Parts: sequence; C-alpha cells; structure tokens
Amino acid sequence: MPVNCWACDYLFIEGDSSEGLPECPKCGSSGKVMHPSGQEARLQAGLCITSSPPSGGRWECKSETKHSYYKKDDEHHFIDRTIDRANNHYYERIINKETGEVVREVDERLTEHQGRGSAKHKKKI
Repeated sequence: MPVNCWACDYLFIEGDSSEGLPECPKCGSSGKVMHPSGQEARLQAGLCITSSPPSGGRWECKSETKHSYYKKDDEHHFIDRTIDRANNHYYERIINKETGEVVREVDERLTEHQGRGSAKHKKKI
C-alpha cells in the first residue's frame, strides 16, 4: 500500500506499514495515511478538539488540524494550530500542500499573539 504524508501528500513508500518512517522530508509533518493501490483519493479532512473545565464555561484549550484552501493565493494549505488559554500558549504551522513549504510557523505566548484573525484590533465606528 502507498504511504503518503497527511499534510502534503508526499509519497513515502509502497509497503505494508507506516511504522518507523521518519517525518516528511518535504514538509516535516509526522502524520501518515495509507490506502489500497488503485483507490487513491485526495485527503481533505480536519479535526478540532476543545477542552473545557469540568464545571463548564469557556473552552481552555483548542487544537485543530485541517486542510484549507487559501483563496487569495489560490493555494491549498495544511494547518496545525493549538490555542491553550490555560497555559498561555499559541502554536500555528501552515504548510503549502503543493511545495511542502512552511508558509507560517508561530510558537509564542498567547498574550503576545496579536494582529491576526480574532486577535486583530477592532476598528471603532
């Protein structure tokens, strides 16, 4: 069976297992996907996990891994993002699926994460 990188579709090897394979040489991802020969498909999936305190309320940690289409540059990206409010941590890695290039990688304190997405300052009207 072919073993491909989950993030950029790089073909590792034809084999029976993905065990022992290193990180992807194209993009550095450790995720792998296998499929029977002749049944190849383009993987477009996502996973989002959130954790909340036992007492309820606002989520404390959110982790998402997904494929995304960036309209502005007409490119397909793979996104790995973790927002951890409890530990004041923000991590994001965006990989261009065609080239395997790491488009953006941020690893910083959440309180220092400013100027992008919902962290942008809102304009007063």
